[in-house]
Amino acid sequence: MYALGDAVTIPMANGKPLPKAGVFAEAQGLVAAEHIAAALTGLESQATFSGEGGCYLEVGGGEAMLVQGQFLAEPGPRVDLKGPSAEYLEEKRRFETSRLEAWF
Repeated sequence: MYALGDAVTIPMANGKPLPKAGVFAEAQGLVAAEHIAAALTGLESQATFSGEGGCYLEVGGGEAMLVQGQFLAEPGPRVDLKGPSAEYLEEKRRFETSRLEAWF
């Protein structure tokens, strides 16, 4: 059985749960898919979920911020916050469009 995204709680090194974000669910799904494909072909997968990812935060005024990090890092998450800027809002919109096109 495989579970991912909002169906799981992954603890970070600081004891808090990994944030619930689509970028993490997608990455977890890719790892699960690789493990399933390997199992179906009699192989073993070495794929692991890295806990790396980021998201955009719309902050109003036509701007957004970018949050990126290594959330499973030791001794705790390493997170970088950039912005706010109009450029990050445009990046956010392009990212959303690319995900929707890839999924549907």
